[in-house]
Parts: sequence; C-alpha cells; structure tokens
Amino acid sequence: MFGRISPYDPIGGSNSDMLGVPEFPVRVKNMLIAPDGIDFAQDVTSYNGQTSSVGTKTFMIFGNGPNSWRLANVGGAVGMVLPGYGTNVPFVLGASTGTNHNGIVFSSLSSFGWSSSTTAMGAVDTVVARGGVANVQFGANASATPVAQTLSVQHCSGTDIAGAEWTFTGSLATGNAVPGGFMWKMGNTSGAVSGSTQQTATQRMRLYAEDTSTTTLILGTESGGGTSCGSIRAKSNGEVRWNLHQYAFYLQSGATISWSPGSNAMAPDTWMVRDAAANIRFGNAASATPVAQTLSVQNASGSNISAAATWTLKGPLATGSGTAGKVIVAVDNNVNPGAAILHTAVNTFVVGWDGIGYATGCGGAVTQATSRTTGVTLDKPTGAITLFSAAGSATWQSFTVTNNTVAATDTVVVSQKSGTDLYMIFVTAVAAGSFRISFATTGGTTTEQPVFNFAVIKAVAS
Repeated sequence: MFGRISPYDPIGGSNSDMLGVPEFPVRVKNMLIAPDGIDFAQDVTSYNGQTSSVGTKTFMIFGNGPNSWRLANVGGAVGMVLPGYGTNVPFVLGASTGTNHNGIVFSSLSSFGWSSSTTAMGAVDTVVARGGVANVQFGANASATPVAQTLSVQHCSGTDIAGAEWTFTGSLATGNAVPGGFMWKMGNTSGAVSGSTQQTATQRMRLYAEDTSTTTLILGTESGGGTSCGSIRAKSNGEVRWNLHQYAFYLQSGATISWSPGSNAMAPDTWMVRDAAANIRFGNAASATPVAQTLSVQNASGSNISAAATWTLKGPLATGSGTAGKVIVAVDNNVNPGAAILHTAVNTFVVGWDGIGYATGCGGAVTQATSRTTGVTLDKPTGAITLFSAAGSATWQSFTVTNNTVAATDTVVVSQKSGTDLYMIFVTAVAAGSFRISFATTGGTTTEQPVFNFAVIKAVAS
C-alpha cells in the first residue's frame, strides 16, 4: 500500500489503527505504510520485535512474525515474500537468490492449491506441488486415501461446437540430433512384499521421436532391459512388433483390438477381443448382421513365387508321461433354445496324436423299434445304431436312417461294432436328410442285437 498520508497523533498500543508520523513508516493493524519521501532502500533492522538480517532491505511488511507477507529485498531475493522469511521462505515473487528465475518461486514444501468453494477459505481439493527434481506433482502428499487426478483442457459450450486439439510437445533437439520423446511410468509389483514401502515407477509406455524408419512407440518395457516384461513396438509405417519376455500387455475384458481398412482408424472392420476365459473371439460383438471372419497367413508376392510357407496350428504340449493335448473345432449345436437366445457351441472336430475325427458331443445312439427293416432317426453326424433283436440272415435287408446332417453329396461310412455273427454292411443310398443301410450275415443265424457305427463325411460335387 503506497501513497501519501496525513499526520496523525499517536494513539498507542501495538494494535492501534495508526502509529507513527508521516516522516516515518507507520503501521495500520499490522500493515507497514511508507509515506511520501521515505527511502525504501533504508535498512530496517527490526520491526515490532522481528529482526531481519544485517543489510536486508525491507520495503513493506504485512503481518507479524513468520506468518508475515513482505515486499522486500531479503537475503538477495527481490520481490514479494510470503509467509515467513529468513531461512524458511516458501514463496518469492520476483528474483530468487542463485537462480535466473524472475518469476514465482516456491519452497520444496510448498504447494499451489484451489479451494472447492468460491472463497479461498474453503477446503482445498486440487493441488499442484513439487514431486521431486524436475517433477510436477498433481495432488497432495502421499496418503492412505489417495485422490484420483484429472488433467483436462478447455471444453466447449454452445450448440455443436467442435473441440480444440490438446498438444503435448516433447523436448526439441538442435541440428540432426534425436529429439526427446514421451515416457509413461507406473508402479511395479514385481518382487514387492506386503508393507508400506512405496513401489518403484517403471516404464509402461514410451513414445519415441526418432527417424521414421525406426520404432516410434513402445508399450511395455524396452527389450534388453533385463526385465521379465515385454513390449509391443509400433513403427511409423503402421508395423507392430511384439517383443515378448513374459507378458507383453494386458487388456481389460471388454477391450478390443481393431484394424481399419484405410487411413481412418475410427472406422475399423476387423476385431479381436476376449470372448470368455481363455477364449479369443475374432469379430465384433454379437449382431443381427454378423460378418464372416477369415484367419489367414502371409501370402507370396512377385512373379511365380511359391507359397512355400507352412501354417502350423499347434496344440498344447505335455511333459513326460502326461497326456498329449489336442486341437478341437467347436461349432453351433444347431439346437433352438429360444427366439433371441444364443445357441451353444459343441466340440465337432478333433485332431490329436491318436487320429482325427468327431469330438465328444457330436455323436448319438438309437435302437430299432419293431424289426430289422424299421427305420431310425438320429440327427448326428456320427453315432451308433442298435438293431432289433432277431436271428441273423444271409438274405439282404435294408433300413433308412433319417438324419438332418446329411447332404445328398455326402459320403457315409458304416461298420460293425459288435455282434456274434459277421455282417456285410453297405450304404446303398444317400439323400438330403437320410441314408440307407443294407446288410446281411456271412451265414450266421444268431439271435442278437448287433451294433453298427456310422460317420458322415461332408463332401461336394463341385
């Protein structure tokens, strides 16, 4: 507060409204006021019991003691100091001692806060502080109840107003030197034990600013870092490389990896997502217009180049005397559970060290009812048919198997599973939805119920 004041008679008392005379600084309720003609450069060695360092130039003091505000030249720090002074100066507005900063300087223990109300006396809920050397911390000091922080930019108001870009600029190099990039770090639980020791921050994502032919983005920990983590490396040309040590990255259960057919990444047409535990789904979420999916491998290019590469689908490998794993293909069970209820998938085809064929769940069984020429119905691609109990005959007999899995172009294989007599068995007709079995014994006449196995092999005529 500056300006000319008129002389007043002393009123007395340390908390008086005005003390002093116009030729000297006076104090009004803990505020030092300099009248016209007073030289601010004069040494003030003491004021109201507070002693400054020898040679300190004090211009103005608001308050009393360590909680005072000062416009001052204090120990070489020129500007406004608040609160406190001497060896404990948390805030300087002006030039700070030993630095080239001619702005605002905080002490390492100070922070900048905003109140949650329209008055600065309200509770502070947003804080910016020093987290370390060259480290700006958002939020208050470490706490047992940390508060999530958000860093946002100006938003729009009004109708249909487009948002503005938010630009982050890395450190700019000079000449042909490599410019600075961006690095994201998080806590690491690897090797951590229960306790109150704060975790160490390790790299989780890094954005490089190197030559366009090299890696520009890393998700995870860099290779060669001696860690058990891995990384995904994305190049500027769109190429992505996995550099695995143990786990490359994690996605939330609902997250999707998608690809766009063109330069617009916001219009993907190919998706990969978690469908269930240990289940990766190709394609977007269930839809009334599902899209057929294709899983392909690298093709050849150039003139007369053979597609010599082999696509290997490898099943799980056992150890020692453990049972070998298998590769199973599961498809829709074609059973209607209700209008809008998703069908159930069943294992259909299995490949293992012991052979290939239908998987458990694809087969069924049926028994003839009244005679050995009575037809049976079994809507399965494979199964067992138990014949009616009767004496065997060398005379040929036939019955029809109604089966909705059969197409007219399919091949049906049938064989004898059990029975005392030896049977000659043939499939003598195949139609859409059925096939006919003809059989006769080699001469046996045993009364029994032999069992015939069958399997449908899908085939086409073109």
